[in-house]
Amino acid sequence: MLAYLRIIANPRDNEAILRVINFPRRGIGDKAVQQLLDVVSGTGGILYERITDIEGDKTMPPALIKKIAPFGKLLTDFEDKARTAGIQEIAAYVVSALGLQELYGGDDDEDRARLLNINDFINGLAEYEERNPNASLDGYLQSVSLYSDLDEADESDFVSVATVHSAKGLEFDVVFVIGAEEGIFPIVRSSGDVDVEEERRLMYVAATRAKERLYMTYAGSRFMYGDRKYSIPSRFLTEAGMTAKSKDDDKFSIYREQKPRPQSAPQIFIPPPRPIASEVKDTSGFKAGMTVRHRKFGLGKIERLVEAGSNVHAEINFEGVGILTLALNFAPIEIVE
Repeated sequence: MLAYLRIIANPRDNEAILRVINFPRRGIGDKAVQQLLDVVSGTGGILYERITDIEGDKTMPPALIKKIAPFGKLLTDFEDKARTAGIQEIAAYVVSALGLQELYGGDDDEDRARLLNINDFINGLAEYEERNPNASLDGYLQSVSLYSDLDEADESDFVSVATVHSAKGLEFDVVFVIGAEEGIFPIVRSSGDVDVEEERRLMYVAATRAKERLYMTYAGSRFMYGDRKYSIPSRFLTEAGMTAKSKDDDKFSIYREQKPRPQSAPQIFIPPPRPIASEVKDTSGFKAGMTVRHRKFGLGKIERLVEAGSNVHAEINFEGVGILTLALNFAPIEIVE
């Protein structure tokens, strides 16, 4: 995504062009790329201009033109869109034009993680524009970096950001595990299934990366899929003896361990949670197949209901928006008779 935005901001960025020339896969292999570079090098010109105007290029072999032309048309469309759209709108257009929702529409962990990353990326762009009213694409790109390589992590003074999977085998003095919330860790797949044992093993991996201190955090609410949802702390926190549920309500409080801890064990710190709304809405009337109305997204059809602790999540297919997962206890949704 960043590489495509770099091309839109600077068509002379050959590195970014070569990074995405075959993403998503469009049959442009290494041989075709090298052939393209050889022709451009031999006859001169700017790579971007040669690609976007390749159909009228007499110096290119017909077979190469056939492979490259759709990519050139795509870049031209992005350039046209960027003339009238803001940063977040441009990125959303790129996602749609590339068909990433369909590309990662499977139900395995990798596809789901990629879609979550893309959604978070789009949300981040919207927040960036909100904080910077005169924001430009160039300005945004200057504030981010593509470089991230955990394999070269050392004892230098910096923060490493990683998924739990990529952190396997590594150790750090201090570790923050974020997103310890139902639906995120453990993750709830679009089918409604939760592989609790696998998720529990991953939580163990995350926790044991810490040599001295371990912080586990969760948000009182989270902005996801264009809507703010209230969160439920992960069941793993209670299972590990880190938090305890109050008998009076659904709020979580810090569990203070009474047994002495071995000196070699990591010290566990849990920031106090933000209060969770105590007023619970009756969700018993919501059924799969039912038509509902959301205050922001309009009419939609409930595809599936998924229980998540004391809450119920609904996958709703909204007209013109697509499928969103919302917490029925808190979402502004009403049943359409």
